[in-house]
This record gives sequence, structure tokens and C-alpha cells, in this order.
Amino acid sequence: MLKYHKCIKYRQINTKKLYDNLQSKCQQLNENIHKIFTIMQTSLQEFGFEKYSDNNWYYLNYDDTLPKLWECYKKWIKKQSMYYLYYLFVLLFIINKNMLHRYQTRESVRAAYVLSNKKWKYYEIAFDYDNRTIMLFDTNKSKIKCLQVGNPNKSSLEFNVHIRYFNDIDIHETCTKWACLILNHTWRFRTMSFMDRDCLSNCCA
Repeated sequence: MLKYHKCIKYRQINTKKLYDNLQSKCQQLNENIHKIFTIMQTSLQEFGFEKYSDNNWYYLNYDDTLPKLWECYKKWIKKQSMYYLYYLFVLLFIINKNMLHRYQTRESVRAAYVLSNKKWKYYEIAFDYDNRTIMLFDTNKSKIKCLQVGNPNKSSLEFNVHIRYFNDIDIHETCTKWACLILNHTWRFRTMSFMDRDCLSNCCA
């Protein structure tokens, strides 16, 4: 829905089909369907869906849809296994001050400039490791851009990327020195500091 928020089929959910799909997953994972279904309905309400008289769910609010969905997406994306593995890694090495500093900095990487159509644009960033995707949100135009970094069918632990560092100086406007990187020989990012670039690289790798 985040990618195709204007498409009507992503704005309506059949309750019976939703329940059947969840039940199938719960049987595979030996989970309680009633508990999961209750959580799912609560989440739908949080996303902005409403249940109508036909007992199905609809998202009919077209005003400021993307900003709200983006906030929900950022919250849910951190429930991926990759994030839990990283938090576990941090806890194991929390006594090391350098590792603690790296953890705190990586958590702060939420935005960067990306070169698009020969212009640098500011985007908020979310890392979807399960689908090997970097999601970019243009806060000014409320638009989503998706960077498919790898094969989404592979394990999220196989997030193979190529990263090259370089520096850039804006001599025409701000005379600012930028810390930049190129991801997979294609996408160019820039940040205000070398530390932010390192953290961005860690998130991409």
C-alpha cells in the first residue's frame, strides 16, 4: 500500500480472507490465531483503516495518506529479524564504548541526500532488509521512492552490496564539503559528516 497508495485494491481488506491467511500462517508457526487476529485488527485501526457494516476494512482517507503510512511503516519495519539480530549483537558487546557509540550513531541515520535526476534531494530513509529494499520518502512532495538493492527472494542475511566512498565540495552555493558514497555503482548518497556516512554505509551493508 505504501508503494501504490492510490490504488483502490490496496485500500480495502476482506476480513474473511485476512482471517484465513492468518490462520494458515499461524498453523505453520503454531501460533494462536485469535491473539494474532486481534493484534492485526488493532494494527489496521492504527494504520487508518475502518471497519464498515459489511465487516470488511477500508482506507478511505485520501488526505495526507503517505505521511501517516510512512510513520506506521517506520515503526513496523524495525520488527524485522535483522534489527533484532543487530540489537542482540549490540547487547553482547555493549561494554565496549566504541561499539556503543556505533550503535547510537547507527540508530540516528534516518535521512540523507540522494542524487535524483542530476539533483540532490533530501529523503527520509527506511531499510527493508527482508525485501532487500531501501525506501526513500520525500517529505516535501510526499512521494515514495524504492531502491531495490538485491534479490528479494534471497535470505535477508545475504544483503550483498558494493559501496564506494568519495568526497564532494559544493563550490557554487554553500561551499560545503560532503561525505558521499555510491551504492551498487548506481545510487549516490551524501551526508553532512564522515561519521554519518559510515553509519549509512553500515545500514546499507
